[in-house]
Amino acid sequence: AVLAVRGLTEPAALAISALLLTPIALLPLTLAAADRLALRLLAPRGLAGRRWARRVRRVRRELEKLRQRPARLLAAALASVIMWGLQWTVVWVLLDAMGHLWPPATVVAGSTAAAVANLLPFNLIGNLGTLEAGWTAAFTALGVPLEVAAATGLAAHLWGLIFAAVFGGAAWAALSLAGRRS
Repeated sequence: AVLAVRGLTEPAALAISALLLTPIALLPLTLAAADRLALRLLAPRGLAGRRWARRVRRVRRELEKLRQRPARLLAAALASVIMWGLQWTVVWVLLDAMGHLWPPATVVAGSTAAAVANLLPFNLIGNLGTLEAGWTAAFTALGVPLEVAAATGLAAHLWGLIFAAVFGGAAWAALSLAGRRS
């Protein structure tokens, strides 16, 4: 997202991007260390500790399996890229429908920062809070007026909740009907 706004010629953007990508590149080493730590620190702490240690080991093994099958890893990466592209497109279309036609690079950077902020472990009902804060901070930093950034963040989140309710409800109904038939 930083590169999308600043470009490849900006040294600071390249450095920030490298810092953000380094943990991903080191994920196998990080998981191996986490696995050893989980065995040493969590497993001796009873049933709950052993469960967490098993979860860490399961994640590590699944990633090792993916590394052994490059085609499957490529498919997973491609699916992730497509998912992000579709998410950015939906955000861009929603913003356009609200009368805010921002450059695609701004939409990508701002909505990505909002998604990362949404990973914080505290939210209100309906998952409100961190997404809007991240959205507002990111888009304000990208030059969008504070009031517009806050309003579009709340509106985009509410639309997302509506989409999830409509499509989730339809899927739930379809699965319920399919379950009754079998």
